[in-house]
Amino acid sequence: YERKIVSHKDIRSLSKADAALIYWSDYWEPIGADGMPEPLDLVMFDCAVNHGVGGAVKLLQEGLNSILKDTVLAVDGAMGPRTRAALATLRKEDARLTNGSGDLKPYSLLRYLCLEVLMNRTRLYDRLVDRNVSQRKFLRGWIHNRVVKLGKSAGLED
Repeated sequence: YERKIVSHKDIRSLSKADAALIYWSDYWEPIGADGMPEPLDLVMFDCAVNHGVGGAVKLLQEGLNSILKDTVLAVDGAMGPRTRAALATLRKEDARLTNGSGDLKPYSLLRYLCLEVLMNRTRLYDRLVDRNVSQRKFLRGWIHNRVVKLGKSAGLED
């Protein structure tokens, strides 16, 4: 492995511990998943593995822009201070709106953000197919496995 995280290049001999280290160092940590609430951490980790950290952050930035009307983030793929601040704002607003309210479930905005990221991911897959028609054969699997199943695993279905 080029970054010397593991001592070999043979993927078949990769141990689960080595694989976990690669996932943690290349995706979980750079996406800032430790600082994200559940289930956003899972959604963003999966997006980072499949689209790269920058691609995943772009999906998040698009979602935050659509929900937080007073926030305009550059969709640049950088998990910088403005993106983290926007996420913190969403979490505070979520707590304010759902604290003691009988109308909204706790973490409603967070769940909406997760669903927004997954919808942005669906649009990304659609754009990939538009640019390269030969990818159409994968579209249903991408949406089923990387959107629908992930949404279920993340507890986003009621």
